[in-house]
Amino acid sequence: MVRFAGYTKFLGNGLAVIDFCSRGGHVHNTYREGGDWERELFVESSRFAASAVVGGGVAKAGAFGLGLIMLSTPVGWVGLVVGGLVIVGCSVAASVAVDRYVNDLSRDKYDPILEWIDGLWI
Repeated sequence: MVRFAGYTKFLGNGLAVIDFCSRGGHVHNTYREGGDWERELFVESSRFAASAVVGGGVAKAGAFGLGLIMLSTPVGWVGLVVGGLVIVGCSVAASVAVDRYVNDLSRDKYDPILEWIDGLWI
């Protein structure tokens, strides 16, 4: 059980690093092409932060619920594995859904935020 938890922590951190580097590469490519890289940096960092927070929150809530189930019922290893897979699936689904939502939202909110900041300096 401890070994499995160590593998999942390593895999989760590794996937986060891969995701972060991929987003950084996208921003760099936009910069090299002469695009609006500041906007892309805002969008990608917003997406990364929101999806990481929501995905981690769902995973922690699911793990807590799975712990309660393990304490209250004799479901055994099968229940633990099935419950773990359900938690991972829900966490991924929530993370992807928030990523897509924040992508659209941050693209729409970038210009108003910059206008508000410009208004502070006048």
